[in-house]
Amino acid sequence: MNYSRVKYLLSSGNFIKKGKRKFFKKFLQRPFAVLVYFLPIKENRIVFDNFGGKGYGDSTKYIAEELIKSGRNYELVWLVDNLSSYEFPKQIKTVKIDSIKALCMRATAKVWIDNVRHLHPVKKKKEQVYLQAWHAPFGPKKAEADAEKELGEDYVREAKYDGQIADGIISNSKLLDNQFKRAFWLSDHVEILSYGLPRNDFLARQIDNTSEYDYLRKKFGFEKDGFYILYAPTFRDNYSLEGYKLEYEKIVKEFSAKVNKKVKMVVRLHPNVWNQSNFINYGENILIGTIYPDMQELLLACDALISDYSSCVFDFAILKKPVFICALDIKEYEKTRGLLPEFYNFPFPMATSNEDMINNIKNYNQEIYFANVNRYFKKYPLYDDGNASRRVVDWLEKKIKEKK
Repeated sequence: MNYSRVKYLLSSGNFIKKGKRKFFKKFLQRPFAVLVYFLPIKENRIVFDNFGGKGYGDSTKYIAEELIKSGRNYELVWLVDNLSSYEFPKQIKTVKIDSIKALCMRATAKVWIDNVRHLHPVKKKKEQVYLQAWHAPFGPKKAEADAEKELGEDYVREAKYDGQIADGIISNSKLLDNQFKRAFWLSDHVEILSYGLPRNDFLARQIDNTSEYDYLRKKFGFEKDGFYILYAPTFRDNYSLEGYKLEYEKIVKEFSAKVNKKVKMVVRLHPNVWNQSNFINYGENILIGTIYPDMQELLLACDALISDYSSCVFDFAILKKPVFICALDIKEYEKTRGLLPEFYNFPFPMATSNEDMINNIKNYNQEIYFANVNRYFKKYPLYDDGNASRRVVDWLEKKIKEKK
């Protein structure tokens, strides 16, 4: 792996040219957004935004690929922060996210698809369809109205606006359905689409597909017979690094003794903290996974997951592989963000210190682990069956017809 290239990408000054983006947003965006609002809608245009321009991934990717597979004459437009940093299928047009052209695309699109909540720069027209492809399943941390005091006024204002203009929001469990109703400031007209997450179609279809597993490991440069742990923590609102201070090499060593294989750890930080990775000593056994645009591919390619308060634990559980929770800063996180009571009932081994984490690896018993996991998901089933993307596309086509 080219570490100098990775360091370049992750440095805040190079990964996003913040100065130009701020200038555009402050001085140009609003007046041009007013002007382009009056442009006519193009009935086959669909505009995607993934984490504010961060590449080709998450459920938005899998919805786009289902639209391509449908063979219908859609014009697919993807808004990105860097036109040269990501690869896209030839059927997708890329546009710089903070640009006049992007404003025009938003104003003229029949459909908007986004996976985060923000103040959309162009006012939505009543003839347009807006799908909120929310980027997470039900998770342990408090979100939206449950954490309103911790989120800040700007975000709360943006999220409330998003909840008023959306036509639908995607869910993959009854727990998430209820969280949307309780905490997401959704207008009464917003449909909760209990379809499963499109991004998890890929996982649900690949559970027993060793050829895809082998292909991805080769793609990522993984050793064929190695055992790879994915460490994927969530971000902290106060940007604290305490929760990330795992004893990485000790954990690798303990896993190696447990599975009797060569073990490496792939570290993938949340998009909100991509530029905070300098404290991690990357090397032969500790690899950078942050730059890979598609988290689902990493999940499939790895053999175990360590996380903290991230909802990705539920994505990984679909694959029937071991999940470990390492919550080193749980007391601080409870104070600054808050955790839902359900977190303490999750079926995964939980550690609140590095010593606990090592002991959980030593004491891991596959039979007991899966008995607990299966019992939990029998009580709280997921909707993820591999067909969410198709259901979403069917819903989009219905809404497009309704809003003609």
